[in-house]
Amino acid sequence: MNRRDGAGVSDALRRLALACPIDGLALHGRASSLACEKGHAYDVSRHGHVNLLPVQFKPSKDPGDDRAMVDSRRRVLETGLFDPVTDAVMDAVVGPGGFDAAMGEAPLLVDVGCGDGYHTRRLAERLAVAGVAVLGVDISRHAIVAAARRHGDVAGWAVANNKRLPVLAGRCAVITSLFGFETWVPWAGLQTAGQRVVVVDAGPRHLIELREAIYARVDTHDAPSDAAALSAGYERVESRRVEWTSPSVSAASLGDVLAMTPHGHRASGDARQSVAQMDGGRLTIDVLVRTYRRAAA
Repeated sequence: MNRRDGAGVSDALRRLALACPIDGLALHGRASSLACEKGHAYDVSRHGHVNLLPVQFKPSKDPGDDRAMVDSRRRVLETGLFDPVTDAVMDAVVGPGGFDAAMGEAPLLVDVGCGDGYHTRRLAERLAVAGVAVLGVDISRHAIVAAARRHGDVAGWAVANNKRLPVLAGRCAVITSLFGFETWVPWAGLQTAGQRVVVVDAGPRHLIELREAIYARVDTHDAPSDAAALSAGYERVESRRVEWTSPSVSAASLGDVLAMTPHGHRASGDARQSVAQMDGGRLTIDVLVRTYRRAAA
């Protein structure tokens, strides 16, 4: 249940070291909103999330995934198809030399590009015993509304820009980004030495069966470069490739996988028919999980 006090701000939001996206000052609960000392206020919705994406920081009128994409992703994730991805991220976060080394006081994990919160919830449940607060952030309001409705107070939820995470500097012990867009320079400005980032990127054979069904030619690709992270002041401390083949996947789930990825925007009608004919086939999941540590200045 999404429990709130008399002021209307959820317990989960009150635990977080949130910052005003306009001036970076600390946000505090008042009535049914969060506000900084300069008077910038942000209403908390009846679902428990807060919109920390002022119009001047929106790249479009309705940025991020639309409702249909959010729903498709939710249905896919609920099948457990991508659970090994979350498991690998949790191992990176709580494993030897992982989260403990960067916790500090009132530790916080921020899951950027959290979507409907499926992975975020699993992370939050695992970290709750260690007293770690979790914030799920996405630029899509549709995604954050879905996350707040479904997962309530297990984490805090905020609509925000990945380039301007609404968190106080030095308080973000770990950032996780699963198939998201890394923005290393802004993240480096929020983190101090020893704090970490765990990112998940697609490997060369990720969804290879789906790609072969919709493209005449399928090119594999190298792992994303470390250059942006290194130039922003991070060092890579671990890299792990995780690859497995799923059990049979229904045509409906394959259609949802297509809809939740960029491939869905590129697939022709014939390609979609080819995917439908894969009913009951297997699907390769191939990801690279990398952990970076903020180096000392």
